[in-house]
Amino acid sequence: MMKIYQAFIPFMLALVMYSMPTRSFAQWNTNTSVNLEISGLEVADMQSAPTSDGKIWIAFYTPNASNYDMRAQLIDADGNKLLGPNGMLVSSQPTGTATFVFNVCTDLNNNLVIGCQDERSGDMQAVMYKISQAGTQMWGANGIVLGGGLAPYPAALTNGEVVVCWNETVSNTLKLQKITNGGTLAWGSAISILVGASTTTRGQIIGNLNDKFTVVYQKNSGGMSTTLYSQMFSSSGTALYAPLNIATQTTAAYRYYSLLADGDTTYYGYYASPGLRFNSFLQRINPGGTIPWGINGSNFNTSTSGTDSYQMETRIGFQPGSNYVWSVCTFSDPNQVVYGVYIQKFNKVSGARMFTDLGKIVYPISSSMDTQAGNMVVVDDNPMFMSYDQNYKIYATRLDANGNFAWPGNRVEISSTTVSMANAKGRYGFTAAGPNKCAGAWTENRGSGEMGYAQGVSIGGLIGLDVATQGGVPATITTSAGTLQMVATVYPSSANQNVTWSIVPGTGAATINTSGLVSALFNGTVYAKAVSVQDPTMMDSLLITISNQVPVLATVITQPATAISLTGATLHGTVNANNWNSTITFEWGLTNTYGNVATGTPSQATGNTSTLTLASLGSLASGTTYHYRCVANNAAGISYGQDLTFTTLCLLAGTIGSISGPATVCATSTGNVYTIPAYPAATSYVWTVPTGATITAGNNTNSITVSYAINAQSGNFTVYATDGTCISLTSQPFAVTVNPVPVQAGPISGIQGLCEGTMGVQYSIPPMPGVSNFLWTVPTGAVIASGQGTTSIVVDFPAGAVSGNITVYGTNDCGTGAGSVPLPIDIYPLPLTPGAISGPDHICAEAGNVQYSVPAVTNAFGYVWALPSGATITAGSNTNQITVHYAANAISGNITVYGTNGNCLGATSAPLAVTVNPTPATPVITQNGDTLTSSANTGNQWYVDGTLIPGATGRQHVAVIAGNYTVVVTLSGCSSAPSAGLYVLPVGLSEMNATSQWKIYPNPSNGRFTLELSSKKVFSGSIRIYNKLGLLVYENTGIRSEGTPTIPIDLKSAPAGVYLVVINNGEGIMSGKINIVH
Repeated sequence: MMKIYQAFIPFMLALVMYSMPTRSFAQWNTNTSVNLEISGLEVADMQSAPTSDGKIWIAFYTPNASNYDMRAQLIDADGNKLLGPNGMLVSSQPTGTATFVFNVCTDLNNNLVIGCQDERSGDMQAVMYKISQAGTQMWGANGIVLGGGLAPYPAALTNGEVVVCWNETVSNTLKLQKITNGGTLAWGSAISILVGASTTTRGQIIGNLNDKFTVVYQKNSGGMSTTLYSQMFSSSGTALYAPLNIATQTTAAYRYYSLLADGDTTYYGYYASPGLRFNSFLQRINPGGTIPWGINGSNFNTSTSGTDSYQMETRIGFQPGSNYVWSVCTFSDPNQVVYGVYIQKFNKVSGARMFTDLGKIVYPISSSMDTQAGNMVVVDDNPMFMSYDQNYKIYATRLDANGNFAWPGNRVEISSTTVSMANAKGRYGFTAAGPNKCAGAWTENRGSGEMGYAQGVSIGGLIGLDVATQGGVPATITTSAGTLQMVATVYPSSANQNVTWSIVPGTGAATINTSGLVSALFNGTVYAKAVSVQDPTMMDSLLITISNQVPVLATVITQPATAISLTGATLHGTVNANNWNSTITFEWGLTNTYGNVATGTPSQATGNTSTLTLASLGSLASGTTYHYRCVANNAAGISYGQDLTFTTLCLLAGTIGSISGPATVCATSTGNVYTIPAYPAATSYVWTVPTGATITAGNNTNSITVSYAINAQSGNFTVYATDGTCISLTSQPFAVTVNPVPVQAGPISGIQGLCEGTMGVQYSIPPMPGVSNFLWTVPTGAVIASGQGTTSIVVDFPAGAVSGNITVYGTNDCGTGAGSVPLPIDIYPLPLTPGAISGPDHICAEAGNVQYSVPAVTNAFGYVWALPSGATITAGSNTNQITVHYAANAISGNITVYGTNGNCLGATSAPLAVTVNPTPATPVITQNGDTLTSSANTGNQWYVDGTLIPGATGRQHVAVIAGNYTVVVTLSGCSSAPSAGLYVLPVGLSEMNATSQWKIYPNPSNGRFTLELSSKKVFSGSIRIYNKLGLLVYENTGIRSEGTPTIPIDLKSAPAGVYLVVINNGEGIMSGKINIVH
């Protein structure tokens, strides 16, 4: 059976079945202008994921008034919709008037996992759902809310858990979270994915070995421009290497690209822009966080000047175990007016291009506008993909290992409707649909709204095969030995129309010839089955009912007996049932009247061919003649074979001796002699030897020479003597043990990549029968701690051990076997011990943006920091420089760090002891006249109008000028927040200068009073009056006078109290108080 593999699947696919009640094989609709309507509801967007049991999950948005509902459908390999004609409702949560990107995958149990978003809480939330094949909401009807954000992208891990990344709203960067098999969030806080301080977007995840996973994501570079990065994570969410820049050419934040994994190695197919064009690449990402093909990876096509064709939409595919990764790419002219499709094949180790540096043209760049769509599927290491032309007809194409067309007519039309660009088909997808089919899917408006359609195509390039009766007559045969002509039509019409006919038995029987003519044999039902010659996976059959058939006697022939001995013989015969089931026996006895019956093996004959049958007889008299015949019985009666006879052998007088010779030998040994004493009157001897032993001399004598093949087995020698008429009894068995020569050892199993200093690693090989000792070799510096000489060893890899091979070979007394295939061992050097940590060692609680760093550590790809309780890393996690925030409850403690490179952990640095001092409580000011008192006993610093008052550090402070007074408390270098301000109006007047005097009268007053100024020169300034809270109640800023002017002021509406009058002439300030009484 052919195997189908494919990479990342961004668009949906579905199947459809075309069946009739009398058919045994479901089929796709053979009319490619009709196809399958995926749902009776309109489709706004759709995604799909194949299952390992041959089904396809489909998730799709469908409009519902001003909302979009999420629905799911499951389709089996025969095209049956398993969740109803319109699928099941997953979510009707509010989504707004537009759809957003969503993604799907399947878990280990073939359940569907959907990552989408809704507005259930007003803001956009990323949400996950899991649906069983029975249509059960496994994570509840409301799903699991990840948090604010968009575009969740899930992937299943090898332990069945699901990991997901999404664009979080507040931070505008990717977040990472894991969902357990129990449907809970595994990590208390989602992990932020940043490149330094830069945010990220459009993450894609793929599972690797041992529950690890790789995220390929895009660093935001401004606008829609991005740069590609990757990171591998452990199951606990620990980054196994720092953000790895895998490309320098610009990608786009609104695109997903093509992702696949080969164990722990990840491959990424993408296209990017170095400026004013597009180039396609395949990048390889090693598990240790390296890109062996260099930045950007291996070019699809190396012609990348401004006048060369553009390389655009790219999809990759891979078959596990293959040495190659395939890539299909849409090309265009530099003006992006005309299009074509190219194929490239890469060596998965070196990145070398197999189809020259230019790739291979599948469909040339032309006005036909051939454009690749959907994903690539790999069929027996050959690529299969979908494309459409300028009229939006859709095709499937399969190529061979050399990139040449594999089907007659080159490609198969799977959608024959045509539309204009204004009404173009869209949402293209292509995926496997069971073991022998692929399916294409798309959306199209055929007059009733945008609907989803799908069409299957076999891996041999067929749409379907239809079996019918010639002329459409009833599928019945009602006359004895009657016939019925069948016809088969293969779709498309350009395909090879030849088929292979056969009959599938039901309750009746018939034959069919190569041209499809059915001949009835007996009553009941049969299927007339046609199998396509072009693609043997495509077949169809039609049920035929047969009646009025006349039974026919079986044809029986008695065959000569064999294995005649002193007391036994084996009888033989052949029976043709002539298509009427017949029971087989043998009659036997001393005369031709027989008297005894033995059941034949087999005991039944069917069909219209001869069946060989036999019966073994024992306890017969020696030297006696017996008669026998073969008998068959069916619905037509009893048939007899002819009478035959056999005579048992007579016993030769005398006693057979014992065999002597070597009882233990080695495979491949020669010249082994076995003898038995001569038997009186014997003329020859008949020997039996173990399997794989060969008599090379002395056959038919009482002394033989034997050689043993390499695959010889232990067993018994026996012999009997004969004079040509009679035979002796058989000798007692002589047991011989054949010890094997050791074969090649292996394969060796065990960990291949490990850290320097790892101890106690086990390696083993399967048992080797007959091998008594095993000799192991290990890499330089490694030590076999135990198990040398056995099939399993324990190895230590201390400091200084280097990469190399482990081998083993077996030995025994018969020789030495070939060495095993070497098992390469990669020993990763440990990161060195980090240097001293730089950064402040005395910190105030609630301090932020505090930086700590160590010099870059040799052999380290990442860094793991440990901080005091209450301190958290806000930037630089997994790097050698971090930014830390200390919470209000942070306590003193140590900061340490160690380097990592994948799973290898270096030694921990010397600790940096950090003292975290509490932030003093915010002080409170109390006032007594002009005297201000802080609630803090010590550490005070007074301010007026935000300006520090030199020397004002006591608990009390006497205000001498009007202003807003605050106090800050500093203890152990940590300062409180400023107190609440208190506006103070000091008692008394202060002279402005010698040239200006003033007075207020009456004082106290009812609010109406006069301000008299006396100045030796022109006065220019302002008058402001404040209440006891420091609020301005009167202001005159345009005063200009000379001599002794008077200024009437009316504050009669002001409440009673003491007010401060402040006069400012630009050279100084005078102030005084006015008391208003009512």
